[in-house]
Amino acid sequence: DEPTALLDAESQQEVLELIRALCSREQQPITALWITHRLEELRWCDAAALVERGSVGRWQNGAALQQKLRPLAGGKA
Repeated sequence: DEPTALLDAESQQEVLELIRALCSREQQPITALWITHRLEELRWCDAAALVERGSVGRWQNGAALQQKLRPLAGGKA
């Protein structure tokens, strides 16, 4: 749950790059699933879903969900 929540921007980037590398490696790739409030992390996702009031919404491209949520973040992300 929110593995990058308490990290500075540089450390956040390092963690996201490591996760992407582990998921993309040729031998024994992993699947990563995490919860975040940081909209900028959605650009790293192959797929994302919005959880609202305890219900999981439809899975979609991370960038598409980021775009949809951007107005709620005041244009950030």
